[in-house]
Amino acid sequence: MVVFFNGILEHVHDAGLPWWATIAATTLGVRGALLPATLVARRASARFVAAAPHLRRVNALLVDALRKDDKSSRVAALYARAVHATLKVHGANPVAAFVLMPAVHIPVFVTFAFAIRELCESAPNFHLEGTLWFPDLAAPDPTLALLAIGGTYFNLGGLPKPSDRPGWPLVARHAAQLGLLAALPITVQLPSGFLVYWLTSTGFTACSIAAFRAIDRNNVDVKNGSSSS
Repeated sequence: MVVFFNGILEHVHDAGLPWWATIAATTLGVRGALLPATLVARRASARFVAAAPHLRRVNALLVDALRKDDKSSRVAALYARAVHATLKVHGANPVAAFVLMPAVHIPVFVTFAFAIRELCESAPNFHLEGTLWFPDLAAPDPTLALLAIGGTYFNLGGLPKPSDRPGWPLVARHAAQLGLLAALPITVQLPSGFLVYWLTSTGFTACSIAAFRAIDRNNVDVKNGSSSS
């Protein structure tokens, strides 16, 4: 995978782009190619959210049954059947809702990190083809501005809003924010080339989430308008 990504980066660079633009353009291309998986995961998540109230009711019935000392094996079997039926009615798939996105994006993230590390050591002019305040892509950003901008995009767009839904989205938001802070001693030492990738990727995430939310609002408005008429 690293060799494959390096080949793509070098091919884009050979087209005439400087290395900073090569990284940004390749990132946008890869993220665009992953949009179908994002849409599948988003639909699956929406279906699971629709099923969540019914699953909570099933859980409440399970707790009530266990409190009444019903046979645990029979209750467990009924519970599994009820959960399966609820998910089937809503067309909800927990794997697609919660596993698909990490399974797709984490390998890409790690591969880009290794690919850019190799470019820092082997690519001609990688030290010279930065831009603005980070001319050396193999060196850390001296101003930390790339990290700050990327972190802002990550916080604003890449995480679920606290007002969206209670429960796990809020926990995931806080966990991601704490993880970002905990990793700060490492991230400040990352080469600017990797931060260009991260900033571009988080910016793409923020823009796509804003677009999805706008589409959702428009769909709700259209639905409400058709209902009122």
